[in-house]
Amino acid sequence: MSWEGSERRRHPRVRGDFGLAIHGPDSSAKFEIKDISASGICCIADSELDEMALVQLELLLDDDPVRCRGAVVRCEPLPDSKHPRYEVAVFFTEIDDDDRDRIVDYVERQLETA
Repeated sequence: MSWEGSERRRHPRVRGDFGLAIHGPDSSAKFEIKDISASGICCIADSELDEMALVQLELLLDDDPVRCRGAVVRCEPLPDSKHPRYEVAVFFTEIDDDDRDRIVDYVERQLETA
């Protein structure tokens, strides 16, 4: 059975294909981007992050990285992995308007080519 409700998200999400660094309580974690929108990012991490932890992010969209701050709003273990892995969602809490516009442009370009 498929869900037929309306999309609750304010901003469209797309898969991310760029580098990501998150600096916070466990800066040794490795991250793989799952998706991104103008309001946040979801990624797969090899270590757990505390919910509501404040982190600094560096998104390598192009030659001029987007740097912002965010809060971990969800961190859930992935059940089907051999090694511990977690799905981590981060809401952008402090981001320059120009940088948010760059993310919006990235998302729109990805939607056009999909």
